[in-house]
Amino acid sequence: MSNKGDAVEVDAQTDDTHVHITITESGLGIDDKTKESIGAFSQFDRAKLEQQGVGLGLITSINLIKFYNGKINCSLNNTKGTSVKVSLLLV
Repeated sequence: MSNKGDAVEVDAQTDDTHVHITITESGLGIDDKTKESIGAFSQFDRAKLEQQGVGLGLITSINLIKFYNGKINCSLNNTKGTSVKVSLLLV
Protein backbone atom coordinates (compact mmCIF):
# COMPACT_ATOMS: atom_id res chain seq x y z
CA MET A 1 0.00 0.00 0.00
CA SER A 2 1.45 3.35 -1.02
CA ASN A 3 1.19 6.48 1.06
CA LYS A 4 -1.27 9.17 0.04
CA GLY A 5 0.30 11.20 -2.76
CA ASP A 6 2.86 8.55 -3.78
CA ALA A 7 3.02 7.79 -7.47
CA VAL A 8 1.61 4.52 -8.79
CA GLU A 9 2.77 3.54 -12.28
CA VAL A 10 0.55 1.64 -14.69
CA ASP A 11 2.03 0.26 -17.91
CA ALA A 12 0.20 -1.72 -20.59
CA GLN A 13 1.73 -3.55 -23.53
CA THR A 14 0.38 -6.00 -26.04
CA ASP A 15 1.83 -8.79 -28.11
CA ASP A 16 0.09 -10.99 -30.68
CA THR A 17 -1.99 -12.83 -28.11
CA HIS A 18 -1.98 -11.00 -24.76
CA VAL A 19 -2.25 -7.66 -23.03
CA HIS A 20 0.25 -7.28 -20.18
CA ILE A 21 -0.57 -4.74 -17.49
CA THR A 22 2.03 -3.87 -14.85
CA ILE A 23 1.15 -1.83 -11.77
CA THR A 24 4.05 -0.61 -9.64
CA GLU A 25 3.73 1.09 -6.26
CA SER A 26 6.26 2.16 -3.64
CA GLY A 27 4.55 1.13 -0.41
CA LEU A 28 5.31 -1.68 2.00
CA GLY A 29 5.32 -4.45 -0.60
CA ILE A 30 4.06 -8.01 -0.64
CA ASP A 31 6.63 -10.56 0.49
CA ASP A 32 6.52 -14.32 -0.19
CA LYS A 33 4.94 -15.11 3.19
CA THR A 34 2.15 -12.61 2.53
CA LYS A 35 1.59 -13.94 -1.02
CA GLU A 36 1.14 -17.46 0.38
CA SER A 37 -1.55 -16.28 2.80
CA ILE A 38 -3.76 -14.50 0.24
CA GLY A 39 -7.29 -15.74 0.63
CA ALA A 40 -10.85 -14.72 1.33
CA PHE A 41 -11.30 -12.39 4.28
CA SER A 42 -7.52 -11.81 4.56
CA GLN A 43 -6.11 -8.50 5.67
CA PHE A 44 -2.36 -8.05 6.05
CA ASP A 45 -0.41 -6.32 8.82
CA ARG A 46 -3.71 -5.52 10.51
CA ALA A 47 -1.86 -4.59 13.71
CA LYS A 48 0.08 -1.85 11.86
CA LEU A 49 -2.37 -0.73 9.18
CA GLU A 50 -5.98 0.37 9.30
CA GLN A 51 -7.80 -1.31 6.44
CA GLN A 52 -11.37 -0.81 5.33
CA GLY A 53 -13.35 -3.66 3.81
CA VAL A 54 -13.69 -7.35 4.50
CA GLY A 55 -10.66 -8.70 2.67
CA LEU A 56 -12.23 -9.94 -0.57
CA GLY A 57 -10.77 -7.53 -3.15
CA LEU A 58 -7.45 -9.20 -3.91
CA ILE A 59 -8.72 -12.79 -3.94
CA THR A 60 -11.70 -11.78 -6.10
CA SER A 61 -9.33 -10.11 -8.59
CA ILE A 62 -7.05 -13.16 -8.66
CA ASN A 63 -9.99 -15.51 -9.24
CA LEU A 64 -11.39 -13.36 -12.07
CA ILE A 65 -8.00 -13.24 -13.77
CA LYS A 66 -7.67 -17.04 -13.51
CA PHE A 67 -11.28 -17.54 -14.69
CA TYR A 68 -10.38 -15.75 -17.93
CA ASN A 69 -7.19 -17.85 -18.30
CA GLY A 70 -5.01 -14.94 -17.30
CA LYS A 71 -1.91 -14.88 -15.13
CA ILE A 72 -0.94 -12.67 -12.22
CA ASN A 73 2.48 -12.27 -10.65
CA CYS A 74 3.42 -10.12 -7.64
CA SER A 75 7.05 -9.29 -6.91
CA LEU A 76 8.88 -7.05 -4.49
CA ASN A 77 10.71 -4.10 -6.00
CA ASN A 78 14.43 -3.63 -5.38
CA THR A 79 13.93 -0.60 -3.14
CA LYS A 80 10.41 -0.85 -1.74
CA GLY A 81 6.93 -1.56 -2.94
CA THR A 82 5.44 -4.15 -5.23
CA SER A 83 4.98 -4.73 -8.93
CA VAL A 84 1.93 -6.67 -10.05
CA LYS A 85 1.85 -8.01 -13.61
CA VAL A 86 -1.43 -9.23 -15.09
CA SER A 87 -1.52 -10.97 -18.47
CA LEU A 88 -4.84 -11.51 -20.22
CA LEU A 89 -5.60 -13.26 -23.49
CA LEU A 90 -6.74 -11.00 -26.32
CA VAL A 91 -9.82 -12.23 -28.16
